[in-house]
Formats: sequence, structure tokens, C-alpha cells
Amino acid sequence: MKLFFELIDILESSTSNVGSKALNLAKANTNGIEVPASYILPSSYVAQEYFNDIRRELKSIIDENSLYAVRSSASVEDMDKHSAAGIFDSFIAIKGCEAIFEAIMNCYKSFNSNVANKYINIGNQHIYGGIIIQKLINAKRSGVAIIGRPAINCVMAEGVWGLAIPLVSGMVNPAFLIYNIDVSEITQIHNSEQDVICVPAPLGEGIINENKRFDDMPFFDQMLVKNLIDLSNKVINIFGKQYEIEWAEDYDGKVWLIQARPLVSKTLFSNIARS
Repeated sequence: MKLFFELIDILESSTSNVGSKALNLAKANTNGIEVPASYILPSSYVAQEYFNDIRRELKSIIDENSLYAVRSSASVEDMDKHSAAGIFDSFIAIKGCEAIFEAIMNCYKSFNSNVANKYINIGNQHIYGGIIIQKLINAKRSGVAIIGRPAINCVMAEGVWGLAIPLVSGMVNPAFLIYNIDVSEITQIHNSEQDVICVPAPLGEGIINENKRFDDMPFFDQMLVKNLIDLSNKVINIFGKQYEIEWAEDYDGKVWLIQARPLVSKTLFSNIARS
């Protein structure tokens, strides 16, 4: 029995089975956007009776020499009215079938965490937890871009050198850009103030921080800006404006879409669930 599916295989799946996060990547990939190679484990198979089968099938799909990210793709994530940001666990830069299986188990546990249970009670809904195994991009630069901010005709982007962990965690002051799509013009830009870069650990056991400065290197150079705006326009054509994307640029200059979700305010229960 097949448990893991490629993006092209889930286009007709339901949100409850694979989650909006996976569905959005599948739609983007089908419409010509570069998305890292991904395998989707539907929520119907994220259950104890399938654990042995999951471990067995991983051996047939995972390259033991490659790094992966294991991400939740729950039915309540990345929706039009709520994002559930930070509620479920994801794991970055892991290598090998056993490590990936362990990350899947930890994602599974996060679907039943105290925080998740509070979300169920507040939203009066059930959580169906799918999981994404995504090949990790060895990022030269990475970040987020918000389409439709600060105005509907703009793209606002932030970025850091290396993996985006320091940006998400607030460890560094990121590079910043506002681009007006209508007039094809940068309206605001400043460089990053970064002395820490996040990179994969050499043996695939997660991520490490290295001290490094980039004072003399412009972050949003002409090519990166062009590629980010091209990506943003493709996202607009597929999903419309008011979208948030996570992106990564590899060392060949290709910009990849890591995640895409509707732009909403922070999840309503984020403060309540942690109280």
C-alpha cells in the first residue's frame, strides 16, 4: 500500500486529508513554480497502525545523502481566516530515514499537544494532520515576501543570508524591500545587519549558527529582486493578491517556493493558547 504521494498526486485531495499547506504547494508546482521535491503523508495514514509501514516506505523514497525538512500540514493551517502559525512542529535539515521517521512522530505528537487541543476547543473544530517531507534547499539567501503589503500593488520582502531561521526567530535585523508592481520600482530598501548565519549541520543533525558578516554585500541585488518579483507575479496569477510566501535562493541563483499561504492576521488563539 502506498502511503506517501508526490505533489502532482494530491491536486484533487481534500484539505482534511493533506492540508492547505501541501495543496498550495501542489497548485504552485503544477502551474510552473519551482517547489522543492516533496512527499505528502495524508492525515489518514498519520496513525499508529501505519507507523511500521511509514518506516518501511521511507526507505524507498528517501535519499540517505540528502537533507530534508519535515513539516506539518494540518487541516487548520494556512487557511483564509486563520493560519495556526507556530502551533505544530516542523524539523529542518535532517538526514536519513530513521531521523525523518522520528520527525514524523514528533509532528504527529504536536497534533495532539496541549496548544493544539486549546485550538480545537476555541475553534470548535477537529484537527486532521498531514505531513510534508520536503527536500531542503541549500540556501544562499532566504526569507519571506508578503504580496499586497503595505499596499495592494506592492510586495514587501525580508531576507537573511543562509537559512531563514534567524529571520523567523528574530535573531537578526533582516534585509528589507518594498517593490511597487504597478510601476516596477523599488520604493524602499535596506541591507541586513547580520552577523550570524544559519546553515545545516555537517552530519544532518539539524542546524547550526555560524558567525559571519556581510557588510559589503548588497542583499537585494538586481537578480534576486527580479526573481522574487517574477515569483510573486506567478503566485498572484494562481492565488491572487494578499498572499505570504516563504522563499529560498540556492547557490545557482534559482529561487524556490517553500510555502505559500493566504495573508491573514496572526491566528486568533495564539495568545490564548499560550496563556
